[in-house]
Amino acid sequence: VALRRVVLTVDSASSVRDALAEATEFFGASGFDVWVDRRDRARRLTSELGLAGYEAVQDTVVLALLGSVRAGPGPEALRVKDAVDDDGLREWATVKLRGFADSEEPPTAEQVQHEMSARQAERAVCRYQIAYLGAEPVSMLGHYTGRDQMVFLLATRVPFRRRAIAQNLLARWCD
Repeated sequence: VALRRVVLTVDSASSVRDALAEATEFFGASGFDVWVDRRDRARRLTSELGLAGYEAVQDTVVLALLGSVRAGPGPEALRVKDAVDDDGLREWATVKLRGFADSEEPPTAEQVQHEMSARQAERAVCRYQIAYLGAEPVSMLGHYTGRDQMVFLLATRVPFRRRAIAQNLLARWCD
């Protein structure tokens, strides 16, 4: 099952069913996570979301970046591909899985396919970047686009950590 997410920004409980119906039509299925972007809004919408079959699973706080990212210089040979296409998505997914696993063991084909499916489902509202040292993919970043941009995934493979690579990806995203 692909990971799909809807961020509700409606203010009234009476708008929830219409928003969920639009999301179901957009995704072609009803299997998606629902996020609410503010706590006061979440309090107003929780009851209606419950009636629609959704329950609160996790309370997440997102930190906002104020100012600029102070990144170290990073490796001289660092190269960043700013727009990962379909061909590069497999490589991006593999770097993400290795980074989050804190392991250099290659992920299984099933894990990579699952990750790629999740990213393809969000491709219309996301951008993916991958960093290389020489020809070696070493770090990745995923962010939502649009009015409220947000980095939602950032990882560096274990052997390449503590070299300011992730800082450089964040700094590039902020520019």
